[in-house]
Amino acid sequence: MFSLRSISYSLRGSKILTLPKPSTTSYGINSFSYLACKLWNSLPDSHRKISSCNDFKCLVRNYNFM
Repeated sequence: MFSLRSISYSLRGSKILTLPKPSTTSYGINSFSYLACKLWNSLPDSHRKISSCNDFKCLVRNYNFM
């Protein structure tokens, strides 16, 4: 369902997911797979590198996505 983007050059972040190409606005952009990838990529790199599930949950609860 989700795949990491493989890039040969250095970006600001790591563990970036590929956004699926939406076919329609109602079922493509509003789908779970598209929104989950978009939200994951919007997290800071420090949040994406957390190894503990409980620490990640705590950080995500306190993170402002908008």
